Amino acid sequence: MPQLKSLISYLILSVCIFLLSFALFLLSGSPSVQASANLPVGPVGPAPGQVELEVGEAGGGRLNYELSGPVFIGTTTYLGTVGDIGPQGQWTIPVSLVGPQGPFGLIGLQGPQGEIGPQGVAGPIGPQGPQGVQGPAGAPGIQGVPGLEGPQGIQGIQGIQGIQGVQGIEGVVGPQGPMGLKGDTGETGPQGPQGAQGGTGPQGPQGPAGATGSQGPQGPAGATGATGATGPQGIQGPPGGGTSSGEVGPQGPAGATGATGPQGPEGPAGPAGPTGPQGPAGPAGVMQSYESTITGQGLTFSTNPTAGVLVQMGSFTSFHIVVDFSKVSNFGTGAYSVRLPSAPFENYSFRNGYLFDSSANEYYPVFIQAKKGQVMAELFYLDGARERPFDHNSPKKLVTGDFLYLSGNYISQ
Repeated sequence: MPQLKSLISYLILSVCIFLLSFALFLLSGSPSVQASANLPVGPVGPAPGQVELEVGEAGGGRLNYELSGPVFIGTTTYLGTVGDIGPQGQWTIPVSLVGPQGPFGLIGLQGPQGEIGPQGVAGPIGPQGPQGVQGPAGAPGIQGVPGLEGPQGIQGIQGIQGIQGVQGIEGVVGPQGPMGLKGDTGETGPQGPQGAQGGTGPQGPQGPAGATGSQGPQGPAGATGATGATGPQGIQGPPGGGTSSGEVGPQGPAGATGATGPQGPEGPAGPAGPTGPQGPAGPAGVMQSYESTITGQGLTFSTNPTAGVLVQMGSFTSFHIVVDFSKVSNFGTGAYSVRLPSAPFENYSFRNGYLFDSSANEYYPVFIQAKKGQVMAELFYLDGARERPFDHNSPKKLVTGDFLYLSGNYISQ
């Protein structure tokens, strides 16, 4: 590269010198051929002809001059006698400004290195190259000595208490789930804190009457009433004969009893007798299963779909019934009834039941209407404000995935 740059610089310099020389030539006017008037005239030279003069070595061109007679070249060479001046000829100056390029010369020796020039203006920063591959992680450094614990900062000001949120709407109380089967008795856990007192339960049946206490002491006798009026005198018998008295005659009839006098004031009550001993406690209620069933016109099933449990405490009865309709083969067309554990002593309405629709995951309230002295009780559902009989198609069309849950409490006969 340095040699090529030197060659180009040389060529440019040569062209500049040639152009400068040619410009000076044009400014100096046409070349003149001087004839020496002081010298003796020589013989006539040859006829006018044409001579060629080389013009420098840089351009390699030539100048052609038309001569009208003998001329001299230099200062001492005589070419002949100057003839008459002929008519003015025409200049023909065929000049080739740039001749054909000659062959390249040999590359000269490299010149001495020049001084380092001043630093150029910094070019624009190129775009950032792609990120290199992450090198392997260096070995962990030695853990520094833990710094001293700084002093605790000043406690910040307590923020303003937020506004209390609006209390949410109380959710609807779901229906009571079926009572599960009685599990095995677990180990007795530690006694928990005493819970709040529950509501008063239904009054149990009246226990047997206690023994009659001993009679208290008799009060003082009342004041004697006033004596009644004397009755009429009886008929006197005939007098006896003789001087001696006769036998005493029979006593006459008693006179009528006089009117009863006013009752005297009641004496103070005697002290109460001692309380008799407490009668024996009634038997504790025990949960047990019982044979319940569900009936309806055309209702059939492979096995009894009804399972019933009860708790009996004397005349008090609590029951729970579950009907699994997956065991039903034909739902029939008539209204449904269920069997209670025993006949109630009075009419009852039980409103703790519901039908679970498994396909839509919905619940329908179901009621039991029990009549006095009857163990079979009819089922109803609520339609607006009225109760209507529960059957295969009301309140919905029954399917084998549905369940019926019924419960209640009553007093048996």
